[in-house]
Amino acid sequence: MKLVLREVETVAPADSTVLIYGETGTGKELIARAVHNLSSRKSNAFVKLNCAAIPTGLLESELSAMKRGVHGRDQPASGRFELAHRGTIFLDEVGEIPWSFSRSFCAFCKSASSSAWQHAHSPDRCPPHCGKNRDLKQW
Repeated sequence: MKLVLREVETVAPADSTVLIYGETGTGKELIARAVHNLSSRKSNAFVKLNCAAIPTGLLESELSAMKRGVHGRDQPASGRFELAHRGTIFLDEVGEIPWSFSRSFCAFCKSASSSAWQHAHSPDRCPPHCGKNRDLKQW
């Protein structure tokens, strides 16, 4: 456990994405909160989203700042990234994001320039911390 806490202290000052790997119930969210609490973003929001609990069709609107309107038009709304503005977003079970959506999601995380994400706060966006219960090599 001391080794894990040392790793938390090492990565917390970095303004980058963190992948937290561990079996279900091992405390990935607690580690993400510890990284947040030791970071320069600690005075801002910590927002958690369990990607496995959100249906595929709603995941993009949950993350981005767009909601489908009554007449099929996208309308601005508060997405999870917007709620975590300048804070931390923890995407638990990120491996459950469908492949059909992963390309758009990765483009946003890299540059925030994807048209699907144009309404998110790109200059001050928060780098996501992600939790995964399976080895990425097996993903």
